[in-house]
Amino acid sequence: MCKNMNISLVVFALFFSIFGILLTTSSTFVQTLDAAMYKVTSGGSFNVILQPSPFPVIKGSQTNLKVSFDQKGSSALQTNVDYDLTIMKDGKQVFQLSSQAGHPNQPLHTTEGIVTIPYTFQQEGTYVINITVYGILFHPIRPETAQFTMVVARGGSLNVILQPSPLPVVKGSQTNLKVSFDQKGSSALQAHVDYDLTIMKDGKQVFQLSSQAGYPNQPLHTTEGVVTIPYTFQQEGTYVVNITVYGILFNPIKPETVQYTISVN
Repeated sequence: MCKNMNISLVVFALFFSIFGILLTTSSTFVQTLDAAMYKVTSGGSFNVILQPSPFPVIKGSQTNLKVSFDQKGSSALQTNVDYDLTIMKDGKQVFQLSSQAGHPNQPLHTTEGIVTIPYTFQQEGTYVINITVYGILFHPIRPETAQFTMVVARGGSLNVILQPSPLPVVKGSQTNLKVSFDQKGSSALQAHVDYDLTIMKDGKQVFQLSSQAGYPNQPLHTTEGVVTIPYTFQQEGTYVVNITVYGILFNPIKPETVQYTISVN
């Protein structure tokens, strides 16, 4: 009998209206142990990229939060940015970078346009990270915020990595979504996984992978431990993604589900 496993999920973003299901057996699939999330600031002045490492984020282990400020419509870094960063959980602020630096609510400055912030998440669950910009090139601006949702998991024996392409994901444009099941503590794929994936919005299921494949509620099987799903998401908003594993190496297990909140721009 296989022991129950905890599953960690790496999710960047999901946007889709299905076009089909591609089961990939390519051995050239690139593994990733980090994840980049892209957001445009509320005022639209430029892009903010948040890249936590290592990924997935595990409670009790230090996470390095790499923040990059990119010029709008470009991959070039925006130099000389005044900013602050806060972390929220369950509506309460649990961290403020300027407070840690000894200057609460006073914007910090990055000359290069890129900073790395070490932080240890003490609990599993969903966190909201707000990155606010107060000035560019030594000129104050009306504050603009980029908000990211991050899921912190407890250590598990199987990681699920979600890799959308292209990035950033844009509503109305097809996104190729690669999902891989990795062995814990390794970049090696876990072969022969039975699974399903559902998407919820406003409490209603808007997508089920097994239904799209013609077998509602029947687990799908990946031999290689990696699948690619093309989707186009038509609306902005908040979605809940559930990935459930039903078996490994042809051995049924008690179903285990990971649930994540995704913000779609």
